Amino acid sequence: MGHPCLSWLFFQRAEIPEIFFQRAEIPEISGYSPSRHRCCIDLMILKKALSFDISKQRTLGLLDSEFNHSNKMFQKVAMEAALDNNAIAQEQYSRPSRTCIDHAVNRRLTIDHHQSKRISLALATRMSDLKGCYDRIIHNAAVLALLRIGVPKAKIHSMFETIQRRVHRIRTGFGDSTETYGGDDIMDWHFTPQGVLQGNASGPTIWSILSSVILGFAQLYLNNCSSWSGFRMWMIAISSNQDTTF
Repeated sequence: MGHPCLSWLFFQRAEIPEIFFQRAEIPEISGYSPSRHRCCIDLMILKKALSFDISKQRTLGLLDSEFNHSNKMFQKVAMEAALDNNAIAQEQYSRPSRTCIDHAVNRRLTIDHHQSKRISLALATRMSDLKGCYDRIIHNAAVLALLRIGVPKAKIHSMFETIQRRVHRIRTGFGDSTETYGGDDIMDWHFTPQGVLQGNASGPTIWSILSSVILGFAQLYLNNCSSWSGFRMWMIAISSNQDTTF
């Protein structure tokens, strides 16, 4: 019962044959994308009360539970690899042992420290909400960032191929749509679907690893750019909401 691929699905039977465990591991070991994993229901929820503008909704992907359990195991492997390789930026708070409270306290203390020292350099704080960041992750960039820290290629291929070939239905107030989009029809598309979907258990970890690469470039550029000599800059934190202090 302590098998790493065990999910709540297997508790539906009193006796669990070993073949179920082996079946669950096939996609991760081989890179195979099972058709049963490619079913998805698009559910839109309100981001703001009584705001029904369709462009302002949050679209969640209701994924196959077995597939999302595999994603959960994927994020565990990816985060362990990232920490072992010191690949998570110090400014990244989407990591074990850190919380949004740590983020808020660190931001406040950084500003207070600057003011108490009466440092002559200018200080400004910029806050930005990276809208739909999970939906905008480019697969090639994410794959390279994951391969860089040693995540197995088969695991990566299985997850991203499943996402790209996903068959979508839309949940409405009248039930789920009978028409679908996606699937193998993407072969006729100009670009294959990108992003990792809101609701993907591995989404936060993939974003943490990819954004750490971006932060590394930003710090390298700022540390070697003389035009910033009149300012003091810290990258305080980055998650789906980003704070940058100048």
